[in-house]
Amino acid sequence: MIKDPQHEMEMERIPNTAGVGSWLLMTMFFAGACFAQQVKAQDGALDQAYTSSDGDARIIYAAAQLPDGKVFIGGNIPPVNFQRLNADGTIDTSLPSGTGFTGGIPNHVWSILPVSDEQVLVGGCFTTFNGTAITNLARIGSDGLLDPTFDSGTGPRLASGGPVIGSIYNITPQPDGKLVIGGMFDEYDGHSRSCLARIDANGALDPDFHVGAGVRSGSTVGAVWSIARQDDGKLLLSGLFTTYDGVARKNLARVNADGSLDATFNTGGGPNNVVRAVAVQPDGKVLIAGPFTAYDQVPRAGVARLHADGSLDTSFDPGAGAAGNAGPDVGGASLLLQADGKIILGGWFNTFNTVSRNNLVRLHADGSVDLGFDPGTGLTEATGGGERPAARCIVPGTGGTLLVGGNLRKYDGTARNGFVRIINSAIVNVGEFEPLPVGVYPNPFHDKVIVELTAGAGKQPFTVHDAVGKQVASGVLNGQRDQVDLQALPTGVYVMRLQAGSPQSIRLVKQ
Repeated sequence: MIKDPQHEMEMERIPNTAGVGSWLLMTMFFAGACFAQQVKAQDGALDQAYTSSDGDARIIYAAAQLPDGKVFIGGNIPPVNFQRLNADGTIDTSLPSGTGFTGGIPNHVWSILPVSDEQVLVGGCFTTFNGTAITNLARIGSDGLLDPTFDSGTGPRLASGGPVIGSIYNITPQPDGKLVIGGMFDEYDGHSRSCLARIDANGALDPDFHVGAGVRSGSTVGAVWSIARQDDGKLLLSGLFTTYDGVARKNLARVNADGSLDATFNTGGGPNNVVRAVAVQPDGKVLIAGPFTAYDQVPRAGVARLHADGSLDTSFDPGAGAAGNAGPDVGGASLLLQADGKIILGGWFNTFNTVSRNNLVRLHADGSVDLGFDPGTGLTEATGGGERPAARCIVPGTGGTLLVGGNLRKYDGTARNGFVRIINSAIVNVGEFEPLPVGVYPNPFHDKVIVELTAGAGKQPFTVHDAVGKQVASGVLNGQRDQVDLQALPTGVYVMRLQAGSPQSIRLVKQ
């Protein structure tokens, strides 16, 4: 790492990796603290320095790493379902007393999305935040207070009323600042929308996103559990449903950027049970995870990979896949793609392709178990709530680590309360970082950044990517000192990548 004393700028180098699909991992890494030393511990081992064992029993469904090292977590955390953790995993008690979400059945937080260094969007099933009425979707500042400028009206909900008010399970950002939300609801602020909607950054419904009849399960409302955005703007939806806008689609569908069904993505018989997670690889192939046992009538237990047209990719062979942990939910629940093409899978299982793995495993790109990632006895001893031990969310942490949340009281035999940090050096370069021959300032910036190259660097093509890996800007640097206009981008965290020679990457923060 080097620091430019004139501009007080820190820059790090990312190794040359598989492609654009790795940018989510890279961005989340750069959003945390820098890590410039060799990682010695076994991948999959518990990070003993991260405690996360205080407080009442909790089940974690969502987590978001913050730039200052703190982490927001959400789930079934009585009584308020929402906490912020310090960089060491202990509960941050600086939030105002009573900060959290109440009301609704079941009263859980399911999704947390950082929208800036200072704010997160929270989705779930709730009717109030800290005593203020708000339904299932809210924006919260770093001070723990509700942001009143985010106005969803009556919000996303089930119009039938009663204690079951619906849920938001996923919030996916777009490069233009708009947000796509998925869940179990049939209206948004009084407008008919079945399980999928697009909203402006301020919470208002976007009328130009047309879902028609939307996601349905027979004659009733369905559920969208996960959304993945492709580079071309199309959206992959996974969940529990039988149709999209009246056309048969079983638990998986792809829609165009305007919300209409993409008929070129044909899943055939599709997955035979709910799909909890979906992700897109850099090559356009699609990974899905859930408690299914087959895809288009071909055996696939818990995880599968598809071609870009929706057909099964048989070169990804998980063998016996996820098994054990008897019950209807055996299978995958969460996915994370590594920069090297490997896959972290969490869920409900005791073995994966006959290899002992309690609810967490790392797979090679061909679907086989990566024995270099060893979680020991893994996630064990459920906290209750009618659910067996499970890994329900996986996000990159700081410094070659993973943050894993779910239903657990122990990780590899050590007491932990629903949330752990584990070693996973493959996400980042574990060697010493080399200095970059480039400077970028001001950073954070408002409209434009100045990029300085070393003498004789020549022309340098560059791209800029948002927090979900989407390319949002590109150009060519023609001299030793160039100005790049990024004023059209919304507030947030980005990565600039210089393409010539050995690719180099710099975290940018737009205020």
